[in-house]
Amino acid sequence: MVFEERFDDNINFVVEYMNNFEEEPRKNEIYKGIYISRFIHKIRCIYNKGKKLEDGSIMYKDDILKKEQIELLIKNNFDFNIKSDFEMFKYKAYLLEEYLQENSWNSIKENTIYKNLDIGRWVNYIRNIYNNGKKLEDGSIVYKKKKLSKEKIDYLNKKRFIWNKNEVEYISKEDFNAKKRYLLISFKELLNNSKNEIKTKKDIDKINKMFIKKLD
Repeated sequence: MVFEERFDDNINFVVEYMNNFEEEPRKNEIYKGIYISRFIHKIRCIYNKGKKLEDGSIMYKDDILKKEQIELLIKNNFDFNIKSDFEMFKYKAYLLEEYLQENSWNSIKENTIYKNLDIGRWVNYIRNIYNNGKKLEDGSIVYKKKKLSKEKIDYLNKKRFIWNKNEVEYISKEDFNAKKRYLLISFKELLNNSKNEIKTKKDIDKINKMFIKKLD
């Protein structure tokens, strides 16, 4: 079986990938000749759904994860948890939010990639479903067998996702940097005026909410 024959090499590639990158690999990403994201998913399935054997290895269907391989992955802090669809969605939304801290919405193009996310394609994919799909009774939207759940829509609304690219106002790089400087100065002023009130993390959260309200 091909999977079994190359398993040891692939495990080493997973460890190498984890040591070189902090993020989960992109869907269908190829690393050292293997679909690294699929292989990681397969490891997680064996570990979580398989049967533990007497020698400490785990068997799931026809695939075996050996005890020493498990120990190697644990040693390198491998995350064995199978990621839910919503967890992966939130992770992508987080990367988008991180990207927008240093860039404007109008900088996102079809081929824009940030860290391990094809951010341009992902944003277009979400917008395409939302703007062209049919809204169901449960609040979700379906377009050509692709579904955007109400939970995901609500989550992106909280993150101030811009659903229509025509709503994105063009901002030059100079203006964007100037806006960043203004916001930073405003936030520092707010912190300075409230420094006597900051004693706990709740106080910091309160300041953050005050700043967001000020932006609105």
